[in-house]
Amino acid sequence: MGSGDTAPGEYLPIVFLQHHDFYLEDALPPSGPSPYYVRLVHGRVVSNYPIVPGLLNVPTFAVASWFGFDLQAQRFTLSHLTSAVVTALSAALMFLALSSVCRKRSTAVFFTCIYAFATCAWSVASRGLWQHGPGMMFLTGALVLLLYNKRRASLAGFFLGMAVFTRPANIVFALALSAYVLSARRKIAPAFFAWAAIPAFLLAWYSLVYWGSVLALGQGQGDSGFTGNVLIGLPGLLVSPGRGLFYFSPVFLFVIPEFLGIFRWPNWREPYIYMAASVLLSLLLFAAWGVWWGGHSYGYRLLLESIPFLILFLARAYERFIANNRFVASMFFAMLGLSICVQLVGLLSPCGYNYVPDDINKHTQRLWDYRDSEVIRCTKGLIRQIKLRF
Repeated sequence: MGSGDTAPGEYLPIVFLQHHDFYLEDALPPSGPSPYYVRLVHGRVVSNYPIVPGLLNVPTFAVASWFGFDLQAQRFTLSHLTSAVVTALSAALMFLALSSVCRKRSTAVFFTCIYAFATCAWSVASRGLWQHGPGMMFLTGALVLLLYNKRRASLAGFFLGMAVFTRPANIVFALALSAYVLSARRKIAPAFFAWAAIPAFLLAWYSLVYWGSVLALGQGQGDSGFTGNVLIGLPGLLVSPGRGLFYFSPVFLFVIPEFLGIFRWPNWREPYIYMAASVLLSLLLFAAWGVWWGGHSYGYRLLLESIPFLILFLARAYERFIANNRFVASMFFAMLGLSICVQLVGLLSPCGYNYVPDDINKHTQRLWDYRDSEVIRCTKGLIRQIKLRF
């Protein structure tokens, strides 16, 4: 899976290994207009998207080059390998973070599997070099340091800074966890912000050199901006059959009681209130975005960086009340099985929901069609593939 959004990360390692810079002239087609994923700045072509995913792709391409692979011809396969490894690393870090929350190690393993196979981490982040996989990896790394490895908790500042460098919208998570450090972990605050200054400086340097302004934040500023209607975007991101979090991963419905409890009895000395606030802020941010559905993709792609936090809340909810109630537990496992099936469908049967019969960006009413949703269409496509094979 991929799109024009992932193209800069696929071309950047080739350019970097050959020319040792981040200009993407070689990524342009030989004729015709420039693709939307690049921008002409001061006579040079730069990526319209942050460069961190492409930098994480460099080791894979370097090894492939050493073995004599044609990097241009194999860029999709190599980038898919990088995205799979990055998402797997985020799952390993998720296990360490869960180990600090769950009473039993078996529960931590169980919810790591939920993170890996019942969310769009599997069907989207692991299959294409979007910003989301690296963003999730850096955010889970920060959670590990703040929750699990408290002796090196100040290093979380570096991971949060890298999450913002990877995707500037991750600033909502960085600010919330920074507020937690200032409120409850003041002793580590100086070192925390010193570590955060390193990726902040790198982002500022890249923005100034390649974009001509520190305010560029390492990326082109989209035309849509915050022009969306929150009253449409919010239910769209949560329950629509086209992009809804609870539609593609209904297991997260069981997070709602945990959220209500956190905000009803907030403990400002614990990180959970800050984490919950960051998830809500991120949700509102993208609900207000002009293209809240995220263009051509599967599921709730724009909300992917919220998934590590939601998994932690889900694990807490499981140990607090789900596991102790047979009826609730049976509903939980039913929703979990459905979530895995939905992700498996997206993994095995990419379909033409975004373009056929009408482009989703131009016909957004299709995002609300429960009779012909992306999951239903992909399921039908998967059944046809199975029939053709047998």
